Amino acid sequence: MCHGLIRAWRGPYDEVVRLVGAQLDDPDPLLHGAAVSLLESLFGLALPAADALAERVGTAGADRPSDRRALIALARLGDPRAVPALARVLELPDLPRDVAFAVPYLGERAAPLVPVLRRRLAEVALDERLHDRAVPLLTGLAGVRAADALPEVLRVLRGTPARGGEWVTEAALRALTSFGAAALPAAPELRALLGGAPAYPSSSVVAAAARALWAATGDAAAVLPVLRELLAADGPDERRAAAAALGSVGRAAADTAPALRELLASPERWLRMDAAVALWRVTGAAGESLPVLRTAWEENRYGRVEIAECLAEMGPSAEPVMPLLRAELSRPRRHNVLDGGSGSHDIEQDERLLALCRSALRGRP
Repeated sequence: MCHGLIRAWRGPYDEVVRLVGAQLDDPDPLLHGAAVSLLESLFGLALPAADALAERVGTAGADRPSDRRALIALARLGDPRAVPALARVLELPDLPRDVAFAVPYLGERAAPLVPVLRRRLAEVALDERLHDRAVPLLTGLAGVRAADALPEVLRVLRGTPARGGEWVTEAALRALTSFGAAALPAAPELRALLGGAPAYPSSSVVAAAARALWAATGDAAAVLPVLRELLAADGPDERRAAAAALGSVGRAAADTAPALRELLASPERWLRMDAAVALWRVTGAAGESLPVLRTAWEENRYGRVEIAECLAEMGPSAEPVMPLLRAELSRPRRHNVLDGGSGSHDIEQDERLLALCRSALRGRP
């Protein structure tokens, strides 16, 4: 019942969360299991139960699934008390993949975990099980921006099987992007992917390679030609991938503005939104993007987090659409509520939306 309440409605839940945290040491396995499952879904809202979670993790370890969920909930709070238990779990022969996915929430506090993450990634066999074993580790290393892991990430990038390997390749590319200039030794592999390596034809891989190469080299001339080609492709997926990558390049991609403007009138609502965000990021001019973003906000509630992030970047230039954000903050119901279903990150996404709205409105009456 608590989950149904918090999942659907915004509000102050500190006292409720503290009461749920108090159930973690109940001897009834169903009760403490339900409590830890709820706290895991709350992300930052679980903060009032942080001490109870830390005590549970410290006394019970992480051998049982419910104890691992308590560890994940603590890590999602960015609480450094999760680090020792995470280190133990990451050493388990059969690595629980959901635990590694929690590492990025710790940010710099997860630095002590980098050696074990690197070692486990170096041990992963480059076979049909690579996705399940490597992607969580790559995600953890990307979240910590662990540039020392470049050799292990490059091994995976080079050895990923052609069949079914795109998601692993993308995870490796995201890790390289997070390393920034430290990923320069990977430039030959990245250029090969941009050149249309036949094993990875998808637009998402090409766009991810462009992001990584830009982050490593700052060489716009190397990435813009392929992104322009993607932007002119027939499919909306290719164009969306290109627009997002161009936005990460920013002002150095200003000459792609005319092509992005054309996409503002696309019949695809997600593509219109992505093009508007990218146009702002490559030009720094909000005037053409704001009307499209305003419409996208109203017609596609699932795009509001990305739109709010863009509006927060715009600062005073976003003033004409600030009423949308004020109205969002006044709504008691979460923006992504679905009747009869929910996602594991729904609460986190709605809380992020609220935080972005407040950030964009900060300093305004």
